[in-house]
Amino acid sequence: MPRAGGAAPAALAGLPSLALRAGALLAVLYGALGAILFLAVELKAMTPEASLMSAGGFLFVQILLGPFLMDLSLKWLHSLTWTGLDGLPPHAAQFLSDACRRKGLPVPRIGIIKDGTPNAFTYGRVPSAARLVVTTGLLEILDDDETSAVLGHELGHIANYDMLVMTIASVVPVLLYGIYRACTKSRRSSSGSSKGQGQLAAIGIAAYLLYVLTRYLVLTLSRLRELHADRWSAEVTGRPNALASALVKIAYGLAGRERSEEGEKGVGDLAAARMLGIFDPTSAKALAVSASRGGGAAGPSKA
Repeated sequence: MPRAGGAAPAALAGLPSLALRAGALLAVLYGALGAILFLAVELKAMTPEASLMSAGGFLFVQILLGPFLMDLSLKWLHSLTWTGLDGLPPHAAQFLSDACRRKGLPVPRIGIIKDGTPNAFTYGRVPSAARLVVTTGLLEILDDDETSAVLGHELGHIANYDMLVMTIASVVPVLLYGIYRACTKSRRSSSGSSKGQGQLAAIGIAAYLLYVLTRYLVLTLSRLRELHADRWSAEVTGRPNALASALVKIAYGLAGRERSEEGEKGVGDLAAARMLGIFDPTSAKALAVSASRGGGAAGPSKA
């Protein structure tokens, strides 16, 4: 199979349209949120202005301030250093530069975290403001092709605007849970009529049920976008097996670090990094256990 800078990669099976499926899931998510807000307005539990401000304001703050807050968290808690391409091994820097040039992407801002936890993740709003963070643990355990495959996977997230889409999607369950908590608190402290309390209870129950549903929808959307990032990596490197072997190494690295350093906090313990990382530590442990019971064989489908 050809290398990343050479001939065209082998043909890969087609995937369903990412834009179509993601658009449909976002429509369902915001339809559920809109239904609860409409119900709250109709039952006079909140004003139309308050409903619009709660949804629009929270989303605006998340998109506007999210990357900046992530910068601060990684800088203060994990000593993130912005190095640019110079902080990567020469082969990785060359691959990243060539892949961005071939795909018409700006080179993301590169950050390195000195942490034995093998991980890589991206965040930001759009490709022109994307950050790509890699731990030294990941660079130490992967070979050249595997490192390129992981970087290709992260570039796939950037190219597909996954950072922005997942931010927009993840706001919905947070707002629904907030509405549920607000209704519960208002009902307990309210001395109004039984009808009013019943309306608050109805809104709270509906909000909580939709909160549970939308959490699963966000996970579905996340899994879909991971699949397309895997495909993007396979296409840009021409070596899909390199990503599979990289994921197995990362899984064992995460699981082994969790067992040997239980009291030490790594980058994988930061909530945002766990969500954005190429492999969640909990899933990594499950994969490592499953592979060891099966004689050491592990495939990418368990990642």
